[in-house]
Amino acid sequence: MNAIMVIGLGMELLTATPAPPQPATERAISNYGLVLAGRRQLSELSLQERLELIELDRQLRAHQGARPTETRQECKDRLTSDTPSSLEEALVDLKCSQRSSKPAG
Repeated sequence: MNAIMVIGLGMELLTATPAPPQPATERAISNYGLVLAGRRQLSELSLQERLELIELDRQLRAHQGARPTETRQECKDRLTSDTPSSLEEALVDLKCSQRSSKPAG
């Protein structure tokens, strides 16, 4: 009986198609959004996912500090390169998401 179960499990493992790996930064951005939205808790993330979030935070903080009166668009203009990749655009969107869309004053 045990041999049949082992063979069945082995066949299942051999025929299972694993999900393609998600790049760490994309996974970190996704998890960051889920945590901010309250759909996931930090305690639900694996150690690797939490480390990826820490690295994402480090990358975001490496940019020049935010100016308290700048608008969302000013923040994006300041942080975005001339030809941003989709990943860079996502990071900048996250970084500037809490800015007002209207000038202060």
